[in-house]
Amino acid sequence: MKTFLFTACFFLFSFPINLFTQKTLDKKQKIKISGLYLNGGFSVKKNISPGFGLNILLSSNWGGSISYSYIALKVKNLPSAYNQGTCSGGLFCGEPSEYIAEKSVRLIRMFPTTYKYLRFWIEAGFSLIEYSESQFKASNSNSRNYDFSHSKYQTFGISILAKIDLPITKLQGLEF
Repeated sequence: MKTFLFTACFFLFSFPINLFTQKTLDKKQKIKISGLYLNGGFSVKKNISPGFGLNILLSSNWGGSISYSYIALKVKNLPSAYNQGTCSGGLFCGEPSEYIAEKSVRLIRMFPTTYKYLRFWIEAGFSLIEYSESQFKASNSNSRNYDFSHSKYQTFGISILAKIDLPITKLQGLEF
């Protein structure tokens, strides 16, 4: 799995450089890093779900991106008679949760416009997706009637994104 991610990272980050190296050597110009973007955000529905990433953009409008996002989910198979009980020390435990975590590596192509406060991006690459599912087993404990554990599953996927970028200042912007 680590070998796959390393290979994907190497391919995605070296491909745009190799693709444009021959063209730039003929013109005696070098490709420079024109942008290094750290992005982050979160969504709020029933839980807070964070996400963050790093984008590197070259002067040729090609680049690479790595990102991580985490989505907390409500448990699908929660028994109807589930009693949350109390944690040691008398603290409230709360309900068990499930989650989806996505780690991705993508190739970026930016399409600049004549308006300096508007950019279009297309990103495509590979993702590693991890899903955690809660498993319940009847318990003999006085404080709760079920014990739970998590089963984790992983799979690979393809990630394709289209973005609209509105740079507000040199250090801040909005993505849609």
